[in-house]
Amino acid sequence: MGFFSNLFGKKAQENSETVSQQVAVQEKEDDNWETIPKWIKVDDPDERRKVALIASSIAKYDDNGKEYILKNLEKRNPEYRKLGIIVASTINFMVPNSTQSIASIKKAKS
Repeated sequence: MGFFSNLFGKKAQENSETVSQQVAVQEKEDDNWETIPKWIKVDDPDERRKVALIASSIAKYDDNGKEYILKNLEKRNPEYRKLGIIVASTINFMVPNSTQSIASIKKAKS
């Protein structure tokens, strides 16, 4: 029994050390990357008015008897959308009829 425990015990210990080293390298690599958000806040007052009007009219059309309050107003990030289209087009060109989804888009910190 001691032979097997020594044999497999060392292997398990080596695997855990390898995994911890890989996690440390991945965390170090993540420090160099910045996630591009899918949604960004609407800062321009004119654009805020337009988006609020559209959102409130859609909400009012869905249910006439309720009152809605807009707490947070966001729009799609144009940079994320552009990069998503480029990535999806490239994947579709390389692997036709594939079903891939984009989980996140990151860029290198400058």
